Amino acid sequence: MANSRQLFIAVQRHLHALKHGYQAHPAIWSDFHLRARSWKVLLEACLGLGRPLTIVETGTACDNGSTWLFHLLTRSTGGVVHTIDINEDLCGFVSEVASKVGAGEEIVVHCGDSPSVLRTFRDPIDVLYLDSYDVDWTNPSGSMEHHLQELKAAWPLLARRSIVAFDDTPSGGAFAPWWCSPAERAAISQPDPPGKGPLAIKHLRQLPGRVTQLIHEYQAVFMVEK
Repeated sequence: MANSRQLFIAVQRHLHALKHGYQAHPAIWSDFHLRARSWKVLLEACLGLGRPLTIVETGTACDNGSTWLFHLLTRSTGGVVHTIDINEDLCGFVSEVASKVGAGEEIVVHCGDSPSVLRTFRDPIDVLYLDSYDVDWTNPSGSMEHHLQELKAAWPLLARRSIVAFDDTPSGGAFAPWWCSPAERAAISQPDPPGKGPLAIKHLRQLPGRVTQLIHEYQAVFMVEK
């Protein structure tokens, strides 16, 4: 099993290649900086579990995002990445790419409604990364409710010590994305910012066991001990 230094060297190389791929789109690269510290915390926490990992993410990354970072992680720890998306074309594309790069058995793509797909899982989940249903910053209720249902569906399968993370869940105006309109930025700057995770996080804190917040910037990451 690789140590954290080896893993972060691999991740840095991945992000370096990504940066150069996006040189013509500096605003897109700035989007990754929103997540830089939380990704570091998340990956370190995953390594700290000290075992091969079953990682489940909702919302599949077709570029070099979360799906592929998690793949790098499981190359170090052992394990598998399950990624769920409702878009059939996206699922087919990612499955094809995974097969072409020799990761067809390490990245398993599930196509369907994420809460429904999660209810079919049987193996314990070590890492749950919730990032489906795009959030409307001025009308976030649909996305918030969807991610709450994802958490409820996955909860029975979470390992006794696991990690739960939410993307697109800014803690305040300092982490408003670059693309936001003035109205959206104002909404994110309120005391209770919108995002994908707020309802699910409130529910998570009320469940049995111990929930420890590891970081909350643009992403929110928690250690869960049942």
